[in-house]
Amino acid sequence: MKTSFKNSFEKLKKADEKSIINPNPDDPREILNQLIKDLNDAYPSQLDGTIGFGEDMISAKRTDYNFYLIAAIGGGYVYHLFSLVPHGDHSDNLGYPLDLKLGKTGVDMGLAKDGGDLRELIEKALESTLVQNIIINLVEQTRHYKESRNG
Repeated sequence: MKTSFKNSFEKLKKADEKSIINPNPDDPREILNQLIKDLNDAYPSQLDGTIGFGEDMISAKRTDYNFYLIAAIGGGYVYHLFSLVPHGDHSDNLGYPLDLKLGKTGVDMGLAKDGGDLRELIEKALESTLVQNIIINLVEQTRHYKESRNG
């Protein structure tokens, strides 16, 4: 028996089109998508970004947003820059309030109660010495990689 998944993808596509037509600018995903766009504009063909989700294996609920930098080195070098995790007892919800924690260090950058707070926290993270050094290093490594490939 031949199975087609076309209907499932059509439903998903329609739901996605609705969110594209009427996006909520304060939705954490919209803010992260804007971050990706701005990153691409600032570092074209060097850095990209992507959003991942943590998921509880038992309940299958999403537990956090993860933001990754992707450097154009080889097949792509991926660096976990930060996570947005539900604050306190809001763990069953990926809306606000959210804590912003830097990737590998887990440094807590603060609490976002709404989209404005989240934008400020991301800006604060981007201005931190740690994140700036990570970005500078990835850009330099990308440049070195391209130079070595071009001989």
